[in-house]
Amino acid sequence: MASELVTTACSSFRAVGKSLKIINKYLPIETPSTASIRQWVYRLGYYELIEQLNLKRAHFKRANWVLIADFTAQIGTYKCFIVLGIRLDKLKSCQWHLSHQDVTLLGLELWEHPNGEKVFQCLEKISTQVGVPVQIVVDGASDLNKGVNLFCERHPKTQVFYDISHKLACLLEKYLKDDEDWNLFVNSVSTAKAQSQQTMLTCLTPPQLRTKARYMNLHTMVRWAVRILKFREKNNFEGLGLGFGFDEPGFKNLVLNLETRFQEQEFNLEEAQINKLLECLPNLLTENHRYDRERFYEKLVSILEPIGIDGLEEIILDAANFGQTKFEEIFGWTCEQSSAIHLYSILLQMVEFVEEKIKNHGLNRRTVASCRKQIKELSNCELSHAFGCEVIEFLEQQIQKVPLGKTYLASSDIVESLIGKFKFLNQRVASIYGLNQSVLLFGTLTAEITPKKIKNAMETVSWNKIKQWTHEQIPVSNVAKRYQALFKEE
Repeated sequence: MASELVTTACSSFRAVGKSLKIINKYLPIETPSTASIRQWVYRLGYYELIEQLNLKRAHFKRANWVLIADFTAQIGTYKCFIVLGIRLDKLKSCQWHLSHQDVTLLGLELWEHPNGEKVFQCLEKISTQVGVPVQIVVDGASDLNKGVNLFCERHPKTQVFYDISHKLACLLEKYLKDDEDWNLFVNSVSTAKAQSQQTMLTCLTPPQLRTKARYMNLHTMVRWAVRILKFREKNNFEGLGLGFGFDEPGFKNLVLNLETRFQEQEFNLEEAQINKLLECLPNLLTENHRYDRERFYEKLVSILEPIGIDGLEEIILDAANFGQTKFEEIFGWTCEQSSAIHLYSILLQMVEFVEEKIKNHGLNRRTVASCRKQIKELSNCELSHAFGCEVIEFLEQQIQKVPLGKTYLASSDIVESLIGKFKFLNQRVASIYGLNQSVLLFGTLTAEITPKKIKNAMETVSWNKIKQWTHEQIPVSNVAKRYQALFKEE
């Protein structure tokens, strides 16, 4: 139960201990210490990484393996290299929707200075254990590429495939990074975010644009801009709840607008009526007080009727719609950039369609043909056509590596997801103390936890074995360095 509370519920070791104490009030169960829970989880991870692989090596070597490799983000001065594996027949039975328990942790290495040669050596070691893989999926990082290419030179039957999301993000960056319209759009979004935060228009604040993996996460920002345009088209600003009225700047704009229209003789009014109107308009100033539409309209009519003016009500009402005024002040730029926003929306529709097809149905000739057709239908300008052609060219290059009638994996989402979950569980330790035995969480997270497996792990793996592995594999931790520097007495 303790192990599953960590891996499934993403609870910390302390939280699991406290949870079990609460359960103990109602059910007669033991309540282990935080240290015991930590040891159980790491022993299970070690068992999954080392012992299971040794026990099933003969069985593993008969299978056609697909490897998915990636580096974690740098932790201190070290990076962790992860290699996951899944049999090709199991990949098909999962229908391309992989869970952490569907994959096997085949490799876990810690390097201070990762390079292609180290990646190659790790892949060679794995191939001696499980056999030469039929394909390797990577995200295109330079160190990974070099190591994988060295491996494929030695084993020509192994094909390397690039993660579809990373490749599409690289293409988006190529076309958008130096585009003036795109940079203007990004700057406008940032300005609108700053202006709308902590105001009555917080509900319309744009999402935060990520600094890392920015071009893999553009969808939310572009969708927001499209929705802002649709909201503006509805012209229903009363739902923002800002009411009707004029502050000083808004009132000055109204007066200037009316004076211009009067000079152009847009309305059939006598000079005395115009003078009287301009004299009475200051009564509409509401400063911080706002009326609903009906109350403000009554006040407006009470000013216009005595003067004998008719036909200005809607003009003044529109100007007095405080929600519309503030919306245009902060988000009016979306109208000016609507063409560019719709173009970005088209590009991201292409990206979403290709990702959905390739990730949910695998890489085969049928999915590539479907992507080609959709991209051509969406291409409606020079930029979208050029972008679409590069996407199709990439897919054509990848499909040449897939045998006729076969479907291969072209996404490394499962390893990205696993690394993300590890970071979430390990964030306090990693952010302060760097690497330690917690890297064994990778093994625990991919384990299909059963009573039998837990029993075997506890009987097979002692804590001393974990200590020995840690001493051999992991450098002196920042915890030890901190203690040595700050707390150990002379």
